[in-house]
Amino acid sequence: MFLKPRVGAESVRYDQDLFHDAYVAELADFTDSVRTGRAPAVTGDDARAALSIALAAIESVTTGGPVRMARPAR
Repeated sequence: MFLKPRVGAESVRYDQDLFHDAYVAELADFTDSVRTGRAPAVTGDDARAALSIALAAIESVTTGGPVRMARPAR
């Protein structure tokens, strides 16, 4: 009887693992912006746009088709 060897690979399960340094830098920048009164490098508009893209990607995977997105207001 021939048994295939078990094949596996470690994978990252959470975006916090993949982007840990980026999240730390973003939070440090936000904290500094609060302390100094300057605008943060990543704004609420940036976050809203990222969320819209993520939601559109989920919809696309769910429906199996493209999703039309509105242009962001400027």
